[in-house]
Amino acid sequence: MKTIIDFFKYDLQAPLHNHVWSWGAVSTDGKRQALRVWEHDYKKIDGAYWVSVDYVVIPETQESLGAPERRRHVDALRAGFPTAGVIVTAEDPLASPRKIRHTNFDQLIVLTPEFKEIGNDVFAKALCALAMDAKRDPKPRRAGLRATRGLWRTDQAL
Repeated sequence: MKTIIDFFKYDLQAPLHNHVWSWGAVSTDGKRQALRVWEHDYKKIDGAYWVSVDYVVIPETQESLGAPERRRHVDALRAGFPTAGVIVTAEDPLASPRKIRHTNFDQLIVLTPEFKEIGNDVFAKALCALAMDAKRDPKPRRAGLRATRGLWRTDQAL
């Protein structure tokens, strides 16, 4: 059975720095990064899809060893670094800390350096879905999110 650790390391070629607290990683070629994003944190705002990628102020209950790394990843996205979201589903979206029930290994969400702050959440605009398997049509889990066909490869720019 594939794990999210294997997915980052082998499929994305972006090994997690720490298996316990890392929420994202830069690819081994340094050309792109992938961030875990919670499925329940998608919002449709003004006709576009957005996903929470950070907090304005990290709540005490969410402070972790992975927070500084996450901030570096979000800062890189702000600067235009190619970034994709790995969609994870929580066992209980209201729990703290949350546990991952499911990881979508079939597609990534391409994130843009366009941000909105809503309450204490920082949202990045989701551009499209990127299929991991070019032989299958991507099936976005959110209606209205434009899908593209492609692979996450070291020779492919997002």
